[in-house]
Amino acid sequence: MKSRAFLVAATFAFLLAAASFAKGTKTLGQVSDPEALAKIKTYCVDMSQGTPADIAEEKKFVDEESNSKKSLGRLGWTRTDNCQQADAVMTFKFALTQKVAQAVSSTDVATAGNVPVDAFVATLKVSDHASGKLLYQVDGEATESMRYRSMVNAVQKLTRDLKKLSG
Repeated sequence: MKSRAFLVAATFAFLLAAASFAKGTKTLGQVSDPEALAKIKTYCVDMSQGTPADIAEEKKFVDEESNSKKSLGRLGWTRTDNCQQADAVMTFKFALTQKVAQAVSSTDVATAGNVPVDAFVATLKVSDHASGKLLYQVDGEATESMRYRSMVNAVQKLTRDLKKLSG
């Protein structure tokens, strides 16, 4: 009986510690003004910068990911096409980098090792529309579907950070 009570108490203490640790964890991106970020209700995606390929991929991303079950739809913000009417402006900047990945050969484990892999990094920035002040910045990475997947990764990080900041 005492061991059961101890087990229950230990489990409860562990859950409390885990909950307090989760609240104190760092954000995935850089938050310069959490209060202003929390006040955002509307946003736009500024697609006026970048190469034609970047802009085409951004348009595709915004069209496909604005659904409530997709990455932009999960932000809890309302997207507008007119940046003059938005609380915040979201931008993406892309860079191609090389990362080292662990390769595993199915034919010969002895040939497995580190290999360079191309990766796209999408830097997502959220700025206050009125002041232009940077509120949030995070990098999203992807090795497949390149630009598109890196944008999804960045927005997912923003969504997680918004939940951390509000909870």
